[in-house]
Amino acid sequence: MKPIKRIRCVLCESKFLKSYRKLIKFPIYMGVTELPLDSDIFMDQEWAICENCSCLQLNNLVPLEILYSVNHSVEAVGKIWQTHHEEFAKTIVRESPVSICEIGGSHGYLARIITHKLPEVKYLMIEPSPTFHNERIEIVKGFFEDHSERVLGFDSIIHSHVLEHLYEPLKFMTELNKNMTQSASVHMSIPNINALLLKFGSNALNFEHTYSLTPENLSFMAGKTGFKIVNVEYYIDHSFFVTLKKAEKNQFQIEEIKVKNEISIRNFDLLWNGLSEFVERAKSRINNGSGVPVYIFGAHVFSQSLFHLGLSQCSIEGVLDNATAKIGKRLYGTPYKVFHPEVILNLRKAIVILKAASYQSEIKKQLLALNSSVEIIE
Repeated sequence: MKPIKRIRCVLCESKFLKSYRKLIKFPIYMGVTELPLDSDIFMDQEWAICENCSCLQLNNLVPLEILYSVNHSVEAVGKIWQTHHEEFAKTIVRESPVSICEIGGSHGYLARIITHKLPEVKYLMIEPSPTFHNERIEIVKGFFEDHSERVLGFDSIIHSHVLEHLYEPLKFMTELNKNMTQSASVHMSIPNINALLLKFGSNALNFEHTYSLTPENLSFMAGKTGFKIVNVEYYIDHSFFVTLKKAEKNQFQIEEIKVKNEISIRNFDLLWNGLSEFVERAKSRINNGSGVPVYIFGAHVFSQSLFHLGLSQCSIEGVLDNATAKIGKRLYGTPYKVFHPEVILNLRKAIVILKAASYQSEIKKQLLALNSSVEIIE
């Protein structure tokens, strides 16, 4: 597999990208598989810093047809995500739109919430891999770039946790601005990257989230592509709900975002240095707990990152996850099978390794409710 080389800064389009940190042979897919281990693909994560605006970004990109060759839309599990969809829907519904175009959203959770609250709304979804059918929702199967003219005439254009996945977000926003009506609103939810980094969340930046998308960087991109931010709402330490409107193009000064991006770089270092220390501590505890079954929670990049840093040297029974579609499959890039958390229910003793960023408290509570004697390494 030949990676795609990023030759310009994703944010300011400078050609001066300086190599910063490399994670050697990391699994490219953050999910589960039923294929044999020798079919898994690994690639170096080469992180670079723009010398002009200090935006941290991935230097080598996995071709999209490989990165998303397996559908990623496993059901959203847990109260945090459910509440996220409810709260984000409120920001859209309160404007009483007559028509909505959603970009992405293949599982349809957000669409179903909104159409329930607005039973008369016209709803169109542009999505390459839809995983549901609903008579109230028209679905155009494909990427936005191939159907950008379809947003014309809609009151609201919405997308949730999409922008951070795009390799060329400026191109996406320019095309969106060109095709939408002057009075339309764009509602988006983006991850709180810096909060995730500080919570040791490797879901913040990876092969899918390839650049530091912060509110400041979004504001910069909005100014470059003919938008202005009219509202920002904070959803716990998880996401930002942002509303954009059309505006005159406005070139922000690089100095306004450079300092903020340097904070993200420091947080990125804290993430990987902190995870390395955590893995050494977990290995020491596991090696001293002979005979006690050990599991790790999360069939996702959380666990892959810990295995990458050396946790794979320990004896692990398997991976726990609440998503029913993952049970019985193998965590990509590892030999470990995925089990439902109830596997610990009747164990006299068990150890669970848990490093799950924003979801830590929610998952810990669940595990202790299943088995109050479980030891959680966190």
